[in-house]
Amino acid sequence: MVQVYSYNEYMNRSQDDIYVREKVNMLVQDKLPEFASRYFKANMDVKTPRTLYAYAIDLASFFEYLEYRETDSLDRKCMVISDLNRITSSIIEDYLYFSREYSDNGKKRIRSDAAIRRRYSSLSSFLEFYYKKGMIDQNPATRVTPPRKNIQVALSPSAKTNQNIIDFISNGSLGGRKAAFQAKTCTRDAAIVLLIASTGIKVSELVELNIDDLHLDELYFTVKARKSQRMVYISESTAQAVGKYLDIRLDTIAEYGHDEALFP
Repeated sequence: MVQVYSYNEYMNRSQDDIYVREKVNMLVQDKLPEFASRYFKANMDVKTPRTLYAYAIDLASFFEYLEYRETDSLDRKCMVISDLNRITSSIIEDYLYFSREYSDNGKKRIRSDAAIRRRYSSLSSFLEFYYKKGMIDQNPATRVTPPRKNIQVALSPSAKTNQNIIDFISNGSLGGRKAAFQAKTCTRDAAIVLLIASTGIKVSELVELNIDDLHLDELYFTVKARKSQRMVYISESTAQAVGKYLDIRLDTIAEYGHDEALFP
């Protein structure tokens, strides 16, 4: 079914896309080798702006790892396309292993299989582009086994129900001084309520969500448990509400040690 948007919805989506594309361009310019812009320009009308933004973040982490690993020989600002031929499947495997752990406010955290798989997919797509163009000799990512998928399907309320929830949170008036706080937090509150109502996740799981746990274009997010991770699927309306909050979150400076938290 083709989704039909009203004029205002279309304009809002267009403005959001422009804003996200600007962030992609800034990230590519600041964090990636100069030749990387060719990949993003070629995919600007193929992939959604949010997908490209996620890819840019993942690729920035990979090239930062290369600098960390090959301090004297792989400075991303000096790299040329032929340097990609130096990337081996072993380097990619080491990078994915290195990406598993990260520090959050002094505590060791473990990224989910889905987050690692996304990093693998971003890098594989990037290398495959240059390989198909004949600019590099091979795509070493094809010889790397990506992490497995753990899938859990959640039953979601209807789009109408979700919209009613959003309207109530966004437009209902608390009155008095409370209304000022409501205006500042309504987008965040709508995202929180919809995530809980549409998936049934626990509040303790919600507060542990990080930005890289979201996969809004694929309509799912990952939840970490003590010994495993799982994928939880969401509706398009929930993804849109969370996406609006994510735009605000990405422009918010979180408290020290909570940079990756979705709800700091």
